[in-house]
Parts: sequence; C-alpha cells; structure tokens
Amino acid sequence: MSLLSNLSRSTSYTKERIPQNKCLESHKLAALIEGHVSCREFRNALELFRKLSQDVTDLHLPGSTYVALTKACIKLKDVEQGHLLHGYILDAGILHKDAFVGCSLVDMYAKCGDPISAQKVFDILPMRSVVSWTVLITAYVTNGHGDKALQCFQQMQQEGLPSDAVTYTCGLKACSSIKSIEKGRQMYSDLTRKGFEKDSAIGSTLVDMYSKCSSVSEAQKVFSMLTARNVVTWTALIAAYTDHGYGKEALDCFKQMRQEGVYPDAVTYICSLRACGLVKASLTGQALHAEISRRGLEDNLIVGSTLVDMYAKCGLLSKARAVFDKLPVRDVVLWTALLDGYAEHGDGEEALSFFEEMRRQQIAPSMGTFVCGLKACSNIGSSIRGQELHSEITRKGFERELLVGNTLVDVYAKAGRLPDARDVLEKLPARDVITWTALITGYAQRGKTNDMFLMFDRMVEDGTNPNQATFVNILNACNHAGLPEKAIYYYETMYDDYGLIPSLDHYTCMIDLLCRAGHTRKVLEIISKMPFQPGIIVWHVVLGACKKWGNVELAWHAFENAIRLDEKDPSTYVTMHNILVSASMQDEADRVEVMRVQKTSMD
Repeated sequence: MSLLSNLSRSTSYTKERIPQNKCLESHKLAALIEGHVSCREFRNALELFRKLSQDVTDLHLPGSTYVALTKACIKLKDVEQGHLLHGYILDAGILHKDAFVGCSLVDMYAKCGDPISAQKVFDILPMRSVVSWTVLITAYVTNGHGDKALQCFQQMQQEGLPSDAVTYTCGLKACSSIKSIEKGRQMYSDLTRKGFEKDSAIGSTLVDMYSKCSSVSEAQKVFSMLTARNVVTWTALIAAYTDHGYGKEALDCFKQMRQEGVYPDAVTYICSLRACGLVKASLTGQALHAEISRRGLEDNLIVGSTLVDMYAKCGLLSKARAVFDKLPVRDVVLWTALLDGYAEHGDGEEALSFFEEMRRQQIAPSMGTFVCGLKACSNIGSSIRGQELHSEITRKGFERELLVGNTLVDVYAKAGRLPDARDVLEKLPARDVITWTALITGYAQRGKTNDMFLMFDRMVEDGTNPNQATFVNILNACNHAGLPEKAIYYYETMYDDYGLIPSLDHYTCMIDLLCRAGHTRKVLEIISKMPFQPGIIVWHVVLGACKKWGNVELAWHAFENAIRLDEKDPSTYVTMHNILVSASMQDEADRVEVMRVQKTSMD
C-alpha cells in the first residue's frame, strides 16, 4: 500500500500508464486514486477513475475511495464529474451498503451548488442519521435556501432524531439567512434545555443570527452568557456592532478582547477596520494597520480592501492610495473602495480619472463601481458623463437595480434634467423613499413646486412613506416660493400622518419661513411644541431669521431667551444690535451694546 501511495505521488508514474496494469488488485487501485487525492491531484484522480471504470473488469473499490472522489469533485467544483460518479455508485450498489458514501454524495452536491440533487440522494438513503440530516440542512443553507433548511430541521425532529451541536449550528444559520428571529429564539430555547447554549460554535452562530435579525441587544446577551470566548465569538459580536452602525461599541469590544488575551484574526481586523471607517477613527485605524503589517496580513486582498475603504471613509485618500498601490492583486472590490472614497469626499474629477484607469487595467466594473462613478458625476455636475455611464449600465443590465436607479435619478435631478430623472424613476420595477426624494429634491431646487407636490402625492400612493429628508426639501421649496400655508400643512403632516419628529433643519426652515411671512405667534407656537427644551442654537436661528426679515418683536423674545441661557455669548448681543440698527432703533441698539460690554467682560 505504501509503495503504491508513493508511486501515486511520483510525477513519472502518470495516469496514462495505470490502465495498462489491468491485473492490479482493487485495493491497490484504490490506494492509487486516494493517493492522487491526498496529493491534491484531483483531476488526475478523477481521470484515473474514469479510465479504470472503462478498462478494468470487476472493479470493486472501497467506500473510502468513493468518498475521496467526491472530495475531488468538491475541490474542482465539477458537478458533471459528480453526476458521473453518482451514476457509477448507483450501478455498483454501494449507496445501500455504505451510509458514509451517501453522505459524501449529498455533501458533494451541496458544495457544488446543486441542493436538488443533494435532496434526491438523501431521499434514497436506506438509513438517515443525524450526520446525513445535518449534511442536507447544510446543503440548503449554503445554497441560500434557508426556508428548506428549516423544513428539514423540523422534519428531522419529527422523526425523533436528536439534534447535536452541529445540527443546531446549521439550523441557526438557516434562521439567519431568512431573518426568522422567532424560529431562532425557539431553537435557542431548545438547545438551552439540552445544555448546548455555552458551546462556543453555537454561541458565535447565535450572536450572528440575532445580529442578522437586527437584535443586537440579544446578541450581546448571548455573548455575555458564554463561559468561554474565543476569537470567533468575539469577532461575531464585533461584526454585529459594525453591521448595525455601532462603530464605537465595536472598537470598545475589540479593546476588551485584547485585554482578555484573545488575539484577533484577519476577520476580526476586517470588522474592526470597518468600525473605524464608521466613526472616522483614523488614529485607531492606523494603529490597526501597523499591527496588521507586523503580522503579515497586509497582502490579504480582503484586509487590504478594507484598509483602503477605512482610509477613504476617514478622508485619508493618499494613505488609501498607498495601500492600494502596494497590494499585489487588485480586484474590482478594491478598485471600487478607492473610487468610492474619491466620490464621497467630493473629488469627482479624480474619481472619474481613476475609473478610466481601472478600465485601462481591464477590470470589469461591478454594479457598485458604476454607482460610485455616477456619484462622481453628480458631484461635479457632469450629466454628460453620467449619461455615458447610463448607456453602459443599460448594456450591462444594471439599469433596473434600485441602487443604480436611485443614483441615476440623483445625477439627472441635480443637473436639472428632470424629465430624464423622472424617466429613470418610472422604469424602475421598485422604488423606495430615496428614489422619490431624489426627484422631489430636483423639483424643489428648480422651483417647480407643483411637480414637487405631485411627486409627493404619487410617492404616498405608491405605498412609500416620506422621510425627514423629503420634508426638509419640501419645506425649503415652500419657503423660497413664499408658500407658508403649504409649509405649515406639510410640517404638521410630518408627525400627524407619518410619526416623524422634526429635526433642527425642519425648525430652522419653518422659523425662517414664518418670520418672513410675519407669523410671530406661529413661530412661538412651533417652538413651544418642540419635543425638547429649545437651546441657545434654536434662539440663534430665530434671531438670524429676524435679522433677515426685520421682525423686531420676535427678535426681542428670542434675545431674552438666549441671554437667559448664556448671557456671556457675544454673538447674541451682536445679532440683536444689528437687528435694531437696521430697524433705525439706535437707542435700543446702544442699550444692547452696553449690555454686551458689561456681560462679556465679567470674570
């Protein structure tokens, strides 16, 4: 056996010579095939098996050889060879004799992306064990059929087979994939009764499941109950925080992990770098970069792409480019990360130049790349370049994608090409609040208030609720068009109809508009109904509007409230003084100036 295994490792003992040795015993042939697989010569193993099955009569191979051949199919992602192997196994009648061969076939189809064939093999297995059920559940999970995976999990329980830790892990992953938090909670309750809740693999999967189902608090609770925490469980929690925008909490978690003596792996660094990008923690990001370099992980493509993305989000584009230039391999994700950095930080020309450089390197743009290119066009107001990209997007079939469509609407709207923006919107199979708001904003900025109101109504009819940004644009448009009654109507519908609490931007717009219209009482009414105590910023907004529109009565009210909050702020006195001077009320202006000198010079 060892001699034949050694021969299988020899480059001089090629597969072409094997069929000539027809008298070789089956167990020796099996050793040759398994030797090829163990040497990662997967194609040679399959070719040898094919020739042997044709040329050797009464070929009887042990189950371990068929298991090795399924592994070769998995490694090559060769489902066609897998089908041929499956047929031979059926003809040889091995499936009913060796359960492990059946499980291996199910696993092979799963990992080659064919869960239907995996189910067919499973259905004819003479005996179904926990292992075979778990392999089938995994097949559905890994191929994006979480609902089918859960059906299998439930059927397994109905047949009275006890689930082990691995089965529960697969079941929880199925819950994650379809975001079924209720089934996940039920599974958690079951596995807790069986004593699996402190298993680190299950713990990591539970944290991930709750995160995917948008329950970070439950993810944190599960993590806190784990008695043993390894790098995988820590990383799962860091990822949960990062995925939901809690960058600070993610970095705090990373720090605590290090304090407990757990060393991060590449995935931990990736999640932590993303957290740095979220909160613009450039110093922490640079410290992580130095650590990554010391550990030799900088050349990892995913780590490198995340470093580029982190630096880009922090506005350190030169550092992002330096990392980019050092990476030995650059894929479309990496190019897009840097392109997005240029686009997000307003360097539209550099972004488009970089886009062209990417083309010259023959890197095919992804949907995300086109979105970044369109954002760059929007930044520099180049609807012509945007239209060129639009044509290419259409050729590649991305035009109907929501993210692309939203960006196209924004590009055309900002350029004033409102018919083109509306045409893109009308052709989208699905629209969200971002789509509608982009077009509404375009109409608002061009003073086309009637079209703006029409689009708002259509958005609501389409089943999409407006967001705060939608109302900011509508209120600003009403202000510029001198439509206070319309503004009041939309302002009141924010909370009454959609439950949206006005922000400072909404208050600023309404105060400015109502001051302009002379509606002093309405301004005070709005301020009195604020869900928070108006701070000095609010009263400065009122003073600014009064200065702009000459409303002295309201200015006095705002001034008195502002100095009550901070009597040493000189800007309050200066603004009030200027309002009074503009109103030819010099005596009052002088009195305010005296107050400024007295109050701001006090220790």
